Amino acid sequence: IYQAIYLYIWNIAMTSASTVSQSVLRLVRILEVFEQQRRPLSASAIAAALQAPRSSASALLRVLVDLSVLSLDRRAGTYFPTAHFARLGSWLSDAVVQDPAVLAAVKQVHEATSETVTLSTPTDLCVELVLVRRGVHAIAFNAEPGQRISLWGSAVGTAYLSTLPDASIRALYQRSARHKDVWSPQLGFEDIRSLVHACRDQGYATAYGTVAADAAAISVPLPANAGVRPLSLSVAGPIARIREREAVVGKLLATLARWLAASRDDRG
Repeated sequence: IYQAIYLYIWNIAMTSASTVSQSVLRLVRILEVFEQQRRPLSASAIAAALQAPRSSASALLRVLVDLSVLSLDRRAGTYFPTAHFARLGSWLSDAVVQDPAVLAAVKQVHEATSETVTLSTPTDLCVELVLVRRGVHAIAFNAEPGQRISLWGSAVGTAYLSTLPDASIRALYQRSARHKDVWSPQLGFEDIRSLVHACRDQGYATAYGTVAADAAAISVPLPANAGVRPLSLSVAGPIARIREREAVVGKLLATLARWLAASRDDRG
């Protein structure tokens, strides 16, 4: 199915790389619109959400119907994702976090801190949250699975970077700086390297006011074999609460990371 989608985009844009990018963007945005709306939508509503010409949106919708990604209710003139498409991605959540010990660690941290606890994984120049347990306080850090956070200066980003050689971090930094987009670093490389070395020294990373002005986070990288992709375990909440408990929470996270590494070694 993904090959068919690719071939469609390629065929309509043989002479224009920018058209290919626009088609890919619209395809992804259609799926995001359905995730947000969670109801059948007309072609005109989808075109408006995409800020695209009705004819372009309709052409892409026809292809997605042919590929069984979307279903078309001709009586109502509305589209909706198919069960076939839902099944294609249904395995992802379980695949990213397969180890029951990791899920147990998330639960333990959540119960011990009452703050928002997340698992995240790198996705090129940013970090994606793959699991979120919201804090129980009236004022808690709000996050959603799928939310992306910059590598540079965030606790989750620093935790992941601490697992890489400095040369690899520099290469990532230089590539990110060239992109000049939302993921471009706001800190100099030496500042980033200092954060990474501090994380390695104390066993956890911290960030205050980088992702949100009034929020802070503490994060540790989990052992390389804790998931099919690299994972970091984090606690986030209001700056005052996180700062007050930084040492205790940081020690808890670092201890759990070491325990997970030892338990994986014991299991071979």
